[in-house]
Amino acid sequence: VQLIANGEIVETWEIPLEQRQGRWLELSKQLHVDRSTWIAARAFSKVEDQFADAESHTNPVYVDIAGRAPYVEKSLDAVLAKLDGQLAIHRKREFPEKSKVLTYFERSRDMLLKIRELGGLPADQKPWEYLASAIDSNFDPTRREHGEEELKAYLKPVPPLPIAEAQQKIEIAPGFELQIVAAEPDVLDPVAAAIDEQGRMYVAEMRDYPYFPKPGDKPIGTVRLLRDTDGDGRMDRSTIFADELLWAAGIAPWKGGVFVTAPPDIWYFKDTDGDDRADIKRKVFTGFGKKNQQAMLNNLKFGLDHRIYGATAHNGGDVVHADRPDSKPISLTGHDFRFDPVSESLESISGTIQFGNSFDDFGNRFLCSESDPLLQAVLPEHYLARNPYVAFPRPIQDISGGSVPIHRISPVERWRAIRSGRRVAHTERRADRAGASHHVLDAGAGVTIYRGGAFPSDYYGDAFIGDAQNNLIHRMKLVPDGVTFKYQRVEQNTEFARSSDTWFRPVNFLNAPDGTLYCLDMSREIIESIHIPNDVVKFLDLKNGRQTGRIYRIAPTGFQPASLPNLAEHSTEELVCDLKSPHGWIRETAHRLLYERQDQSVVPQLRELLTSKAPAASRLHALWTLKGLEALHPSDLLAALNDEHPALREHALQLIEPFLKSAPSILPQILTLADDPSPRVRFQLAFTLGESSDPLAATGLVKLFLKDSHDSWIRAAILSSAVPHALPLAEQLFVAEITDQQLQQRTAEFVSQLVQIVGAGKNPTELNAVVQRLLMPTPQAEPSSKFIPRESLLLPFARGLNQSGLRLTPKIAGEESASQYIDSLLETAVEQAANPEASEAVRHGAIQVLATGDYRTTADTLTPLFTQSLSDTLQTAILNALAQSSAPKIGTSILASWRQLTPSPRQEAIRILLSRDSWTIEFLKQGEQDASLLAQVDNVRRGLLRKHHNPEIKSLAEKLFSDTAPNARLEVLAKYQPALELKGDPMRGGTTFERECSACHKVLGKGTEIGPNIASSASRDSAALLKNILDPNQYVLPQYEQYVVVDKSGRSHQGMIASQSATSITLKRDKNATEDLLRSDIEEMVSTGKSLMPEGLEQKIPHQEMADLIEFLKQAQAAEPGPPVPLDIGTEPGLVEP
Repeated sequence: VQLIANGEIVETWEIPLEQRQGRWLELSKQLHVDRSTWIAARAFSKVEDQFADAESHTNPVYVDIAGRAPYVEKSLDAVLAKLDGQLAIHRKREFPEKSKVLTYFERSRDMLLKIRELGGLPADQKPWEYLASAIDSNFDPTRREHGEEELKAYLKPVPPLPIAEAQQKIEIAPGFELQIVAAEPDVLDPVAAAIDEQGRMYVAEMRDYPYFPKPGDKPIGTVRLLRDTDGDGRMDRSTIFADELLWAAGIAPWKGGVFVTAPPDIWYFKDTDGDDRADIKRKVFTGFGKKNQQAMLNNLKFGLDHRIYGATAHNGGDVVHADRPDSKPISLTGHDFRFDPVSESLESISGTIQFGNSFDDFGNRFLCSESDPLLQAVLPEHYLARNPYVAFPRPIQDISGGSVPIHRISPVERWRAIRSGRRVAHTERRADRAGASHHVLDAGAGVTIYRGGAFPSDYYGDAFIGDAQNNLIHRMKLVPDGVTFKYQRVEQNTEFARSSDTWFRPVNFLNAPDGTLYCLDMSREIIESIHIPNDVVKFLDLKNGRQTGRIYRIAPTGFQPASLPNLAEHSTEELVCDLKSPHGWIRETAHRLLYERQDQSVVPQLRELLTSKAPAASRLHALWTLKGLEALHPSDLLAALNDEHPALREHALQLIEPFLKSAPSILPQILTLADDPSPRVRFQLAFTLGESSDPLAATGLVKLFLKDSHDSWIRAAILSSAVPHALPLAEQLFVAEITDQQLQQRTAEFVSQLVQIVGAGKNPTELNAVVQRLLMPTPQAEPSSKFIPRESLLLPFARGLNQSGLRLTPKIAGEESASQYIDSLLETAVEQAANPEASEAVRHGAIQVLATGDYRTTADTLTPLFTQSLSDTLQTAILNALAQSSAPKIGTSILASWRQLTPSPRQEAIRILLSRDSWTIEFLKQGEQDASLLAQVDNVRRGLLRKHHNPEIKSLAEKLFSDTAPNARLEVLAKYQPALELKGDPMRGGTTFERECSACHKVLGKGTEIGPNIASSASRDSAALLKNILDPNQYVLPQYEQYVVVDKSGRSHQGMIASQSATSITLKRDKNATEDLLRSDIEEMVSTGKSLMPEGLEQKIPHQEMADLIEFLKQAQAAEPGPPVPLDIGTEPGLVEP
């Protein structure tokens, strides 16, 4: 028999055998009860194997003290953990009722959190009664619309808590506590901070969030300077250092002042008279984007290479130095940046997600976005730019890998409950995804790698991420995984820190001088400002919180803060010793000061540190400081190349690159690192070998490929180095003895890329060598590939020639035998393309070869083929082959063959004819005589033609095409209102969808998924669907915007940007067609501001068919909810101060 109180066994009685059967027993135990308690007894017997058998228990006895019902937080947390387990299971499943099941468990969790927040209930309050009263059962947040009065009553303002009470609401991991470093009124709305060498703390205060200033008003963002004058660890002196800044969000100390981001500018501020106010105010760079208050220029960080790095958050712009306005702008679209604080030269780098930018000890750079909280910039842009002939993969790795479950304890904000409820109920978002679920990380910001010595050692190198929306701090452990990392969740069923106070808004962190971690709490009632429903935002005060702000010190329990150190007073010799500090801030600040002072006297001391037994991070600082003092010697690099730590070897390879020409004896030594046990070292070696033109480098790259080609990152690195070594690489891999089938496949693909690079390089000797040694059959005695067919290399080689402006003709081969071989290949292609008896695959291959050859031969051979009965595939292939020419007669030939073209190739012909000015003019002039031609042009293209840069085309288009301006859309919408009264037939509507919409949209398995799912709109309202169909460009999500790209040959290309890298972009258009364009071939790229979906569907869909289509889409919504196209997008970027 066990006596149980509040879930804990307080007494166990073993009953002797002779007393067990048919006897009454009286057992007693005195309990000291000092809190409300429930008490029960449990009796059970055991079978021979000692497992419990039969069991019975009493009903509990409740002892209420001070009017409170019994409550044990640990027990409630155990139930929460079980709910979290259920949520984890069901998130991974796919089943029809998934949304409802997740909502059920999430709502149950939220209700239990209410009791947890209260610390239990009153003794006379039944849990189910309390929960019923706590939830406004009369208010359904999932409704599409709500009345103003009910919204006003439901959306009650939530005031901030006093600092002491707010601290008590925060739970933090065992062994840690939060200490106040600064709070209002000394600091307001902190979003970024930096501490300089004197211990002065500069804080970027984004007081203007989320607004632009009113016209004529100055921005109200500031930089605050904080000092701790009494050494107690709390800032007690606060001064406005700089003001009138828009969205200040990044600070980096430099030479007694600070660089500060304030889009569209980066400023340098410095106080020279000691009043803690900037008197030097110099604009350094300008041109950064300022389109989005939630994706602004942010987080400046000093790197090992003495450059200052920043994130643009996809808001890059075209940037110039403020004092050099006539210099060529640096395009940062899709890129982050770094700049040299000495020369103030800026360059684009790989990156850009949202708000976050952090380094680990070894220079790995990490980023984050709201729902992807941990990413790594893997492929350096300056290496990729060396090879402009290929399209590289996305240079960023998503380490977090999708939605990250969280365990918040704060109540769901009421306005957010409305938005997420609507999104889920109306199929705009899945219930388990960011933007709808309140149980996944949804506002990731300020990713920071902890690099201090105050925490226990197993915390070192962990990533800390703020989730201001869910009022918590999430921690991730980075685990090396090849070239990059994977992450492990650390806290189970909880978070590193979490608050029940919705005003706790951790947005950024700072490695502090004392080895702790500072947390910047923006402390706002509303932390989000975009996509709040328009009917809801009227009752919210987005400015509430401009009067608050907190900075916390995350520290071990009982930590005693000390005065901030003043490294400015340290001698240069002392700064070298500071490089050995266990605290990252000390090391990094000492490194920066050594670079600023340029004192050569410490070079011997640095060399001693480099080869010492100091921690690897300290030795790495010594290595880069030698570089910064221009004192780096090859012997220093050789010492680092032989270091036991892979990071030293990796960075030595970077720094050795300038010596590869002046000290050629180094190359054989670095080649030994092709067998290095660290994939990071081999990765860097693959980049570094591209800086050498020595043939030995090619041998090293071959070795790396055969060892590491399974790793896509190392394969990309090898490809970036391939330009000076493409031919020897191709030749060596072509004859390599390889038995593994997967490696054979990768090698064949890679050799194809290499011969394309040779073709694009235009080197006559190498072009001839490819033909003779890789394309032409060789005597049987000579080595040849056993798995790469020579004919498979012809097309990539020819396409490489085309990239450089050459054509596949006998002239490109210098030797007579090679010229004759090319001639024979082209003759064979002519015969095969024209032979109606040949298979489609053979004819298609021949057409592709001819497309790369002489334009005249191509046109003369292929144009007559339109008279044959050809498949869509062959017609399209011929059209694309003809399109490679810029000759005016090509347009004439295509138009002459118009009647022979089937519907699908006709659309391709339209795209091609409108891609060159001369062809476009001829098309439009012929369209004046044949209206059926113009009917093939959709309204997106009509609008582009009416705004064309060529005056003749613009004039013809304005004459031929009617106005499609927005006011015309309103007239069309009014005209089609009667269609909403007609009864629709979903079967007929499905036919209309396939005819008019399936080229770009996919619904119920029909069509192509290029544009958004038009069946899963934010509402099943017929009027809303009608508006979306007839006025598709009322609002276009950025990812669906159409761009026009003009290449250097004058040909234009249109489509959405599907992906982009340092060297290329990929456009996607209707029917899922994609086109890769190298940046080196692009003359101009502009957004149309419109989607691929054309206006003017009313010309093809009469009223009854429109009613049928709408009914089809409405039924599809119920059967197949999918990704959203929001109808009421809510608030958008660009809000202006009311």
